[in-house]
Amino acid sequence: MQSINRLLVMAPQSGDRGWIDDELAGQPLTKRFVRTVRDVVRVLIEEEPPRPQILIIDVDSVPAADVLHLHELRDRGWFGSIIGLGAVSTELCASLVIERVIPRPLGPGALKKAVAQVGLDRATTRMPRLPRTA
Repeated sequence: MQSINRLLVMAPQSGDRGWIDDELAGQPLTKRFVRTVRDVVRVLIEEEPPRPQILIIDVDSVPAADVLHLHELRDRGWFGSIIGLGAVSTELCASLVIERVIPRPLGPGALKKAVAQVGLDRATTRMPRLPRTA
């Protein structure tokens, strides 16, 4: 029996949602779309399991004030894979442990490849806490 992989997406731009749907068509995935960082944290931390194993997030749409709130994912124990869309700084990649970044413009096959690289059917595992710098 094939398992269903769960994926959470925060990509408020309607064009990105269509691109994501096209990229992941035919994959054994259940996609859930949310609009805010608060929703991301609620789904990945506060809702009952099973939780999504992969988060796809349009980093360009995250307000600067919400970036710290996004770190609650790791601080509160969600250790799934993150794929960032857009311009993602090296510092943010390191602090959130973003595994793959897809820069704009979003090209054909890029998301499908990134999801395959982070690995479907991979269990989430506890990661060591990274020290924060001021």
